[in-house]
Amino acid sequence: MLCILRDWAESFRNANVMYEVGIAHATRLPEEVLLFRSDDDRLLFDVANVRVNKYAPDERPDEARSIITKSIIDTLKELDLRRSLAVRQTAETLDFPSWGYLLKRWVEGACSTHL
Repeated sequence: MLCILRDWAESFRNANVMYEVGIAHATRLPEEVLLFRSDDDRLLFDVANVRVNKYAPDERPDEARSIITKSIIDTLKELDLRRSLAVRQTAETLDFPSWGYLLKRWVEGACSTHL
């Protein structure tokens, strides 16, 4: 997961910030990128559909910390659920010989039980 925290009012239209956002979205799932902004300016068209969290770090720092913490926790839960569903869906497609092979490898200690 990647968080980008910026004073958007001054830096969002900055090419370096746009580059960071682009790299984040190119290398991560959209759910893994958390953006936070503290202004109400209209977003540029190429990032207008990106999920952006609003916060006010200067006016309400405690609330801002809460918003950031909650966003990170919610995102981690969402990612964990997504992975669990992918594993479940894959497991449901395995045939009996595949389960036997995985069980044998697990008993031999070749398979990990966690990611």
